[in-house]
Amino acid sequence: MITKKGTTYYDIDPVRSVTHLLERSVALYPDTPVVMYREHAEDDTITKTYAELSADVAALRQGLFTQGYGDAGIKIAVIGENSYTWMLAYLAAMTGNAMIVPLDRLLKMDEVEVLLNRAEVDVLFYDAGIQPELERVLPNLTSLRLAVPMLTKRAAKAAALRLSEALERQTIGHTMFISLDDILQKGRDSAELLTVLPLDADEPRALLFTSGTTANSKGVLLSQGNLAADVNALARVIRFKQGFRSLSVLPLHHTFENTCGFLTVMYFGGTICIADGLRHIQKNLLEYKVDMLIGVPALFDNFYQKVQTALEKKKKTRLVAVMRPVTRLLRALGIDVRRKIFHEILDSLGGKLATGISGAAALNPEVIRFFDDIGVRIVQGYGLTETSPVAAGCNDFVFHAGSVGHPLAGVELAIDSSNPQEPGEILIRGPIVMKGYYRDEAATREAIDEDGWFHTGDLGLFDKRGMLTITGRLKSMIVLESGKKIFPEEIEALINRHEYVKDSLVYAQADEKGGIVISAKIVFDENLQKETSSPTIAERLETIVQEVNRSVPIFKNVKSYYYSYQDMVRTTTLKVKRNVEIAQLERFVSHNKLNWRQLIGQNIDDLIKAASASQSVESGNP
Repeated sequence: MITKKGTTYYDIDPVRSVTHLLERSVALYPDTPVVMYREHAEDDTITKTYAELSADVAALRQGLFTQGYGDAGIKIAVIGENSYTWMLAYLAAMTGNAMIVPLDRLLKMDEVEVLLNRAEVDVLFYDAGIQPELERVLPNLTSLRLAVPMLTKRAAKAAALRLSEALERQTIGHTMFISLDDILQKGRDSAELLTVLPLDADEPRALLFTSGTTANSKGVLLSQGNLAADVNALARVIRFKQGFRSLSVLPLHHTFENTCGFLTVMYFGGTICIADGLRHIQKNLLEYKVDMLIGVPALFDNFYQKVQTALEKKKKTRLVAVMRPVTRLLRALGIDVRRKIFHEILDSLGGKLATGISGAAALNPEVIRFFDDIGVRIVQGYGLTETSPVAAGCNDFVFHAGSVGHPLAGVELAIDSSNPQEPGEILIRGPIVMKGYYRDEAATREAIDEDGWFHTGDLGLFDKRGMLTITGRLKSMIVLESGKKIFPEEIEALINRHEYVKDSLVYAQADEKGGIVISAKIVFDENLQKETSSPTIAERLETIVQEVNRSVPIFKNVKSYYYSYQDMVRTTTLKVKRNVEIAQLERFVSHNKLNWRQLIGQNIDDLIKAASASQSVESGNP
């Protein structure tokens, strides 16, 4: 086993818990803006300071107490868009020693019902837009006693009407409905102060359900100490100035945004600017003058493509290509003029953007290098929900495109391999590792061994500089008859670097003799359909595969390949749901009695439409 420990680069004032983090930030930065947001994209900006946030959190916590929900360990779920009220609910639960249960707002209500019942949730904060659907499943929510709507001004008319009726009735079945304004006011007016039991930072206080089918998704239990440890670890390797601005784009229910874009920003006294939606990101960068953006590869890829398109239109592609190595050389001499030379590009990104943090999947190294050359440092991180989540990353002192850097300070990483040149499972140990899986001791024992190592299921290796590179997943690894191993993610990364490729999926198909055929589904940008010049789409597809095959050993060669214009099924952090996609493809191939050779070069969308039309004719439907 090959191990590496993280290094501390900055001395910090460590926090013991989320509660301590809030207290510390309010004491240090009371008048600094903590959140900037709008009710609607066209509205004026609302700004809240750290002192105002603290007062609102205390009022909400006290308001819950007046309704009989002040006991330690009660379960409070929150589901909705990123919002100031979402943050209030989260912090009120944490500082009240309750257990927070953040849920994915994109889940269907039947899935939400399953998770609320699995978690035995007492209190639910929810976006008012889901009122009709919530009432539909309400009789089945056996433990839910209090429901508090958020973002009521964004609700559609039908939902707003249903909400108004629910608030007027006050109770539906065994669940009481109360507006957020009312519960805040009750907290402010209350003379009886809530006595919060002493906090045990090691007790589980966050229950996060991982992606997957809701019935089988694992519930990860994190303590306030886990989350505080990850904030401390990040603060020891990267630094931001008080008042810096971060744009909140990724969903707050996900630990990546929650720890990095919420708690860590607060630790440094930063300002969280809540994006008005994906369509408004560039506009928000300009309006809020954002310094930092946390995102997934698809987001940074999109920025990169827009910049390249703009350069082509202005006929400046060659000029930028010439100036990039020049500024690189000047930097080596201690002269940094990137933001002056490339100010036109940077101005289109708000003018102040200097840092990007990318996670959830691998980002094209060329995208990282391009932005670094023009003055924006994009660092990649690695981690899992079970590790609070960040366990490794590039930082202020360690940076290499294509790598996820070193372990964070206070964290140990290990590669379960006896050969440094061979990938092995990534193991993680330290105070960021979860307390276990919710009501699943067997899964917990399987994931965390007797020595405290968390087994990630990811594969990776350390390079000569001690940098961690992720090579794939144990579950997605393809093992050939010869025993040789193929990591689909490695080949997908090569495919995705090509122009017009939005995404790809590499997997194993069976041939007629039961052998393995390496296959690739390539998703092209729909703009490619508008291209009338040579090469044709079929020629472009073949060229991509040939170039990829030349760059890998022959046993990794892609033999069956086809394309689509339809986006693949993804999680809320835009990871492809590999198992879902492969299962759909295998069902289609099997049902239509196709083999891997018949798929080569084909448009899978057309094949699916043709098969569907044929089935309709056979069944007598028009």
